[in-house]
Amino acid sequence: MLSDRYIHNMNWRVVITTIILIVLGLVFIYSSTHASQSLRYGSDPKSYLRKQLVFVIIGTVVGVTISLMDYRDFGRFAWIIYALSLLSLLAVPLFGKEVNDAKRWIFIGNYSIQPSEFAKLAVIIVLARFFSDKEPPFSFLEILQSLIIIGIPAFLTAKQPDLGTAMVFIVLAFGMLYLAGLDLKYLGGAALAGAISAPLLYFFVLKDYQKNRIRVFIDPNFDPYGAGYNVRQSKIAVGSGRLWGKGLFNSTQSQLNWLPEHHTDYIFAVIGEEIGFIGSTLVLGLYFYLLWQGIRVTLESKDRFGALLAGGITIYFFSHVLINIGGAVGLMPSTGLPLPFISYGINNLLVSMIAIGLLLSISMRQKKLNFYGA
Repeated sequence: MLSDRYIHNMNWRVVITTIILIVLGLVFIYSSTHASQSLRYGSDPKSYLRKQLVFVIIGTVVGVTISLMDYRDFGRFAWIIYALSLLSLLAVPLFGKEVNDAKRWIFIGNYSIQPSEFAKLAVIIVLARFFSDKEPPFSFLEILQSLIIIGIPAFLTAKQPDLGTAMVFIVLAFGMLYLAGLDLKYLGGAALAGAISAPLLYFFVLKDYQKNRIRVFIDPNFDPYGAGYNVRQSKIAVGSGRLWGKGLFNSTQSQLNWLPEHHTDYIFAVIGEEIGFIGSTLVLGLYFYLLWQGIRVTLESKDRFGALLAGGITIYFFSHVLINIGGAVGLMPSTGLPLPFISYGINNLLVSMIAIGLLLSISMRQKKLNFYGA
């Protein structure tokens, strides 16, 4: 029976790690919102927790469904998926709603859809398909085509503006080209060109608030009650947790609303404050274990498309963890990127569950005889 083969071939290491991260997310979302909701707004202190539980159920159904499908079907429809993602990004300026000086979301009732989140996964799928039947060394035209594939959604996202997602596209570009087999000297040259052009981007492309985030990163004391306030409060929260933390539900920075966006962008600061350095290290260990499993699936994939797809998904998770946590502790500019499986919100959670479903599909179909019963 399919169910027996499905269970037997399931990569339970990926499943269990994902479940633990989701449960931790529910715990810290509740911890960071229950007091502030009841104290400030008089609303249900469990409202965020209930909504996230609904998102988890939806994401789980989608993830399981994707894992049952043959990942190669996504390769067959890769260009359609990519085209739909571009259309959704083009729809944002027309139908999107501006929030905090950025137009990134299309609202459907009380829920918001962020097309740029789904565009990241679409880029991974289409690049895996693009390079699946090509072998290095690549021609100049092939490299140019791959950069255009990444560049269009990256440009549309940067115009919203969304610096964090644009940074993910850059990481995906370097990572996918490396996995495909592009010579490191070309990647090094691209990195050097990017470093040289950075001042031009800073002065002529970035918005004022984005420039301020970079200034805060360079000088932590820059505008401590304005542009640097969020990062300053985040670092205070992480530092106050010390070795063992203040205990679950005992954070003051989030529950007294000193730390903005404590259930989304800066939820790692809540983790640091409540369970300290030891607990934060364990959370990081879970992410590293998930990334290691992604690397294993990549190395053990039976076909080039599966290897590139699994590798791209691993890079996707790596970039989110690196940029989110780096911003929370002041090691990188803060960009508002969510922490996979832990931050509140349906968009990143749904994309992350789709990505896990694809990873499981690739992993299970490495054992073709067992899964298909051939």
